[in-house]
Amino acid sequence: MWFVCLINMLMFFPSLLKGILYWSMISDSVDYLEWRTGERNDGMVLAIEGFLGKVTGSLGMLSTVIIVSIIKYVPNAATQSEYTLKGLFYLPNLIAIVGIAFSTLPYFFYHFSRADHQRILKDLKLRKEHGKTLNIWS
Repeated sequence: MWFVCLINMLMFFPSLLKGILYWSMISDSVDYLEWRTGERNDGMVLAIEGFLGKVTGSLGMLSTVIIVSIIKYVPNAATQSEYTLKGLFYLPNLIAIVGIAFSTLPYFFYHFSRADHQRILKDLKLRKEHGKTLNIWS
């Protein structure tokens, strides 16, 4: 049982890490947008994220249909061909690997440091305390 738990933790660690980074990037972008424009649009950002989640879910279902047709899966068959069985194993794994590789690309171009974020939060706090817009270019 401990072995199964350890394997599950190792399997889901990359997804957990990606989720933490993803949501922190979204909240950083909301703060940055408020700092640049003076408007906070949490709802719009989360609505777009929800919509994109539905789009990716639809693309996932479409890829399943395409994979099933490529590997010549026969529904309700007692056995499947060797080609089909290999396709059922390799194609979803290949798609997951490619998807993970592409999902890491934004992290390489994300140059928003903790110091930048702290400065923006400080500026936003000052704006709220003084009730005015500060010069964002200083």
